[in-house]
This record gives sequence, C-alpha cells and structure tokens, in this order.
Amino acid sequence: MNLSYTQIRAPFSGRISDTKASIGDLVSPQSGVLTTLVSLDPIQTAFSISERERLTLGMDRVSGDGGEDGSNIIVKVILENGEYLDGEGKLDFLGNRINTNTGTIAMRAIIDNPEQRLLPGQHIRVELMERESIDVVVVPRRAVQTDLEGDFVMVITEGNVAERRNVALGRQIEEGVIITSGLSASDKVISQGLQRVRNGVPVRLQEQQQAGNE
Repeated sequence: MNLSYTQIRAPFSGRISDTKASIGDLVSPQSGVLTTLVSLDPIQTAFSISERERLTLGMDRVSGDGGEDGSNIIVKVILENGEYLDGEGKLDFLGNRINTNTGTIAMRAIIDNPEQRLLPGQHIRVELMERESIDVVVVPRRAVQTDLEGDFVMVITEGNVAERRNVALGRQIEEGVIITSGLSASDKVISQGLQRVRNGVPVRLQEQQQAGNE
C-alpha cells in the first residue's frame, strides 16, 4: 500500500517538462508543482472573431441542440512561416457573448497534431472557411464608388445606358469585393472609365480582349 503512494499517473498522454523532484525525495502537497504535462495530439487553439465575421460565416444560426452551429466551418492553421498545417481542425467551443470592449467573440478549436508541429504557447493564424461553398456576386474593388448616399456601382442596362445601383458590401477577397445586395449575376458592371460615366448616359462597349472588363 505504501508503495502505491509513490506512483503518480498522468490523466492523459502528452509531453512532460523538467521535474522538480528526484528519485528518493520525499514529496507532499506542500512540495508544490512537481512538473507540468501538456497534451499535444490533439491540441487546442483559442482565438476570437469579430461580430461581422461571425455573421458572414452564418454562425448566428441556431443548431438543433439549441446552440450556435459551427459544424459547417473548416478550421485551417497557418504557421509563422506561412505554411498550412496538414489537416483541418474542428470548432469545439463558441462563446456566449460579445466582448463589448473588442467587439469579438471567443472561440476554440481542436486540431490533430500527430507530428507535434504545434506547441502550447505558440502563435499561429487561424483561417475559417465554410464547408459548403455558396454562389456570390463579386466585382473589382475599383468598380465600387462611394458618396453621401453610400456605396454604388454603375451598370449597363438595355440600350447600353449607364445606371447607378446602390449596393451593400460584404468582405473583400482576392478577386475583389463581395456584393451582398443590389446586384445580380447577370448585371454588367462598369469598372473602367468611371470618371466619364454618369447615370443615364449612353456608353460604348469595347471588346474584352482589347480593353479588359467594362
């Protein structure tokens, strides 16, 4: 029975740090922390996203169990050297309130780490993506103008006449900016020569191979 008291078993597998005790030492609760153990595979990462990003990803919708639905979100980890970690993570915690000081909500993901490339305390970047792609309208950023009425683009209507369309902007991506409302996929957006275009004025089209997108 006395011998059994000399064994301390870890509750999970992981990597142990240096120990504060040696073989033969007498230890007790007053001895303090003997060592630390961290779980490496899987490993958890904590981060926050803004309220706008939460809405864009559709995470404001309630799932069947009454909580926010993060099952459609893919978590990718980007290391400090710019490389993507193999595999993808899964959200396992969503905060229940918005931080009023930062306008963000706390989140946590669990990530497979078989090669132990991630260590506790390491700084990484987290990329969240929707598992199922959706069709959106994207226009070049230069095509969007702003005045006192808000954001707008110029489109070509029947008869090659320029017309103003007020739009609502989503997030920016590599190809341009997402239009959340105000345009349809069939609209022709003017992206060049905007300084000469006015609402209701006829415009002349040029072939794409000669002058790029109109």
